Amino acid sequence: MCGKTSPAVALTRGFFFIPRGIVTWNYVLTSHTTDQRLQLKSKKLKNMKKITIMLAMMLTLTTTWAFSGEEAINKQALAAFKTEFAGATDAAWSVDNEYYKVTFILNDQRLFAYYRIDGEFISVTRYISPVQLPLNLQSRLMKFYNNAWVSDLFEVATSKGTRYYVTLENADSKIILKSVNGRDWCIYQKDKKE
Repeated sequence: MCGKTSPAVALTRGFFFIPRGIVTWNYVLTSHTTDQRLQLKSKKLKNMKKITIMLAMMLTLTTTWAFSGEEAINKQALAAFKTEFAGATDAAWSVDNEYYKVTFILNDQRLFAYYRIDGEFISVTRYISPVQLPLNLQSRLMKFYNNAWVSDLFEVATSKGTRYYVTLENADSKIILKSVNGRDWCIYQKDKKE
């Protein structure tokens, strides 16, 4: 193959002058036919069209999701939230089949409010630390469950009163306790660890 170029690849060497000196470059030419080049271009265009369409759809869906917040919420629920939690910031609504959930910040605390689909208030919850429990619940918790650690603790306030749920864990089990009338704890759920 001395003196001949390969049919698949032809290597061309060129040079040009720049005021500071001579620069050379190498480039590879493939021996595709015109039809093959057109097919490659057509394939690239189809792929680019698919990518462009997918990006446009993602942008549309993202924009729709970002702006669907308060428009999709029942007006009574929205009005009740704005009245009851005036001053709330960063409100993010989500919709379930049976209720609306709004996550928001009020007085530097993250709270979760729940409303029925018709707009009626259900409850507001927040995560708390054990020192925020009422003293009687705090002491009962420490007295009877001193060999476990608190992995979750939250307060649920409804029109009927306030309840507390605490998850206690040790090496063998996981127990969820529910407060009863703010005076004592009862076992809500108990699971063995594997």
